Amino acid sequence: MNSTQTKITSHSHSAIYSKLSKAIPQNLLEELMSSSKRQRIYDPLTTLRLFLIQVFQGQSTKSALSFFNSQRIENGQRMVSMNNSNYCRARKKLDENILKEIALRCNDSHEFNMWNNRHVKLIDGTTMQMEDTKENQKEYPQNIRQKEGLGQPILRSLCVFSLATASLVDLEIASYSGKGNGEPSLLRRAMDRFKKKDILVMDRFFTSYFLHSDLVKRDIDFVVRARDKFAEKFFKKNRKEVIIMRKRDCKSKDMSKENYIKYPKEQKIRLLKHISKKDGFRDKVIYLMTSLSSKYLSKDIVKLYRLRWDAEINLRNLKRTLGSYFLTSKTPSMVRKELYVKILAYNLTRSVIVFSAKSKLPRKYSFKTTMYLILDFLKSKGKKMVEKLPDLLKNETLNSKFRVEPRALKRRTRGTFSLLLIPRNRYKSSNQVA
Repeated sequence: MNSTQTKITSHSHSAIYSKLSKAIPQNLLEELMSSSKRQRIYDPLTTLRLFLIQVFQGQSTKSALSFFNSQRIENGQRMVSMNNSNYCRARKKLDENILKEIALRCNDSHEFNMWNNRHVKLIDGTTMQMEDTKENQKEYPQNIRQKEGLGQPILRSLCVFSLATASLVDLEIASYSGKGNGEPSLLRRAMDRFKKKDILVMDRFFTSYFLHSDLVKRDIDFVVRARDKFAEKFFKKNRKEVIIMRKRDCKSKDMSKENYIKYPKEQKIRLLKHISKKDGFRDKVIYLMTSLSSKYLSKDIVKLYRLRWDAEINLRNLKRTLGSYFLTSKTPSMVRKELYVKILAYNLTRSVIVFSAKSKLPRKYSFKTTMYLILDFLKSKGKKMVEKLPDLLKNETLNSKFRVEPRALKRRTRGTFSLLLIPRNRYKSSNQVA
């Protein structure tokens, strides 16, 4: 047994290791523990566990410390101070790169629920805001259209979800604005990490000729919604499918002539036309571009693209249910760590759902119910709760095909605050404060 394993097993909270090792590769947990040079109350595993509890509860550091003290009293250990400075320093010491790898490898893809024996990745981008501090503004500046002091720093992220497990398997982050920080550029950064025969399902933001050429060159297929003005001219009368030779786009200012010449002058593309019909609504025409061969039926490709909406649902769970739409940390490094721990919380929840669902579709299970079960699992001493999860979740399957709810509230809210139109420090120093 090496020194790291000894440090883990001899620690009073070694149960954490046995819990997390069910979903996280063992070598990553050992690497996380080895980042600490000496034994501490807030060792990396304990800190990560408290951080996860804090994320799942959606509360402050004080709530995590309150739980930590209650557990230490139960184990006959001395209490720690409710001053959160030591805990916050321990969070800062967590290795950012190891945290990211743990978060993304928490729920490795499974071999069931694959589409025609191929892995499907759902691609979508989103933005997240954070605390307005000088450090955050410097690395992740606010929208240039907003006045200085009134906006929030914004982080742009490209998320890659597995269709089979609904877990987040890859991530690229950048500043909201600036050259090379758009969603297609972020996809290029992650392109080398995709595997051959993967299928990427994307929206109309990823229709670039050069992007598609790079994917085909790597033997990666794609299904993308085409822009209507581009696609509608190829369809006449009642045609539902056409194969075209798409011509190379014009060279952009940022691309060198040498790189431009390397791309083929034409690209074979399969165009599909689908008319979506729903009672009470006008028919909606959707055009799709794909590199998939004719052995895949057009109706199956359309059904596959309709599953792209799962990426929006996954982002809603990550941003709203887990509170990632606003990151409360005050420095860029801690912002990224907070984001990675929230992704870890998301993937842990998905891992439990996959374990419980077995051969069924994981997305049919309630994310929020599973999240509460995970929280109880992290808080408890841990014993055979994982084995009972399928029984606990079997009544939480979402069987409805469509869920229609009015987007309105019956209950009136109390009075709202007025908008802050000047920087807060200037407002507080003026005579406008009541």
